[in-house]
Amino acid sequence: MKSHNKASLAAIIFLLVAFPRAEAQLSYSITDLGTLGGSTSVANSVAGQGRNAAGMIVGSSALSDGSDHAFLYVGGQMYDLNSLCDLSLTNFKVLTVAKSISDSCHIIGEGVTNNGEKHAFLLTPTAVDGGNWTYMCCKWAWIQEGGGWWWDTECRCYTWHGPPGKETPCPPQPPHCWWWPLPCPPGCYDCPPPPPPPDYCWTCIKGVILLLPEAEVLAKGGVCYPSKEEALQNCGRLCWICVDGKVVQVSEAEAKTQGAKCYPSQREAQKDCGKLCWICVDGKLLQVTEAQAKARGAKCYPSQEEARKDCGKLCWVCVDGQVVQMPEANARTRGLRCYNSPDEAKRNCGDKLCWVCVDGQVVQIPEAEAKARGIPCYPTRERAQSACGGDKNCWVCVNGQVVQMPEAEAKARGIPCYPSRERAQSAC
Repeated sequence: MKSHNKASLAAIIFLLVAFPRAEAQLSYSITDLGTLGGSTSVANSVAGQGRNAAGMIVGSSALSDGSDHAFLYVGGQMYDLNSLCDLSLTNFKVLTVAKSISDSCHIIGEGVTNNGEKHAFLLTPTAVDGGNWTYMCCKWAWIQEGGGWWWDTECRCYTWHGPPGKETPCPPQPPHCWWWPLPCPPGCYDCPPPPPPPDYCWTCIKGVILLLPEAEVLAKGGVCYPSKEEALQNCGRLCWICVDGKVVQVSEAEAKTQGAKCYPSQREAQKDCGKLCWICVDGKLLQVTEAQAKARGAKCYPSQEEARKDCGKLCWVCVDGQVVQMPEANARTRGLRCYNSPDEAKRNCGDKLCWVCVDGQVVQIPEAEAKARGIPCYPTRERAQSACGGDKNCWVCVNGQVVQMPEAEAKARGIPCYPSRERAQSAC
């Protein structure tokens, strides 16, 4: 007996050494059901497999305001059960937790009434075409209210289950699926699914494709798309932008169309949101930081509307050797020469520009132009201003050329003063 045990033990050791045990596969895969906007959620038990025969799960989730709402998880998305029923027709203020869901999609749970009491609730699917879907005897059937006609998903036909001899007219078409967002029962290939409500749209929130009310999408800073395909197309190319002081998520293409500055994360956008402004460059609106606008010499506008209003009326000017952008009216008031682009302004900026007095107005023009016109050139606006004015300047003829100079200087040099260029020209 002992020798037999020794032989068996030796055989086992040989097998373990010669054929090492393969690593076992992990027993579970994990699906994060998410939340309704808060930081916690709890899924509750469903008899059988943790979900009903149609794959639906129920539980409770916190919202962004910290309150708890009952949820239904179906089709890869979590829905607030409070938004899938009309509580105004009941005594309930809020449904806080869904405890269980049957194969026929009846849900039981707990809620708070209008007077603050905790009550149990039962949610019953709304009738579809005068009947309800039921899972029984390992198959799905639509049962007409009153139990008359049944639609059998196996034979894909109607059968009579009412009293003998009292058959009502058979429905002409297969029944519809449950009301949205409940899925079509498995095997119901002839049953057309109902569309979502008209105020719902597809969106991409944190990389997940969802079908939500438009108001909720906007509140979450998302973008509405008319189809799931379009949402999928833009989902991988989203960024965060700042609009009217609020950070929202849009596609990169939409941000580019709006001229908004694109940020890869919500945190980065939030950090710069208060430091952003709108500028107009080559007739296009762009959103940049105030520092970037200053570095480019562009006029900073707090809103896109203000920038758009002035965008067609902006020009580039040279002020104290620096190229900056301002409305044409401001440039005209200050006597600054307007240029269509920053490059053109740079070419004429610096030591090539000077201040002159023309018809009693101080303006800025290139030195070459001032020389050609015989107008005294001043390095600063203040110098030109002090020499300017109808009673201080006049036109004179010097060395056969008509130029403008202060009356005091003309008098000191003994040169005749004329009130206009034409009079000086005729006497020159």
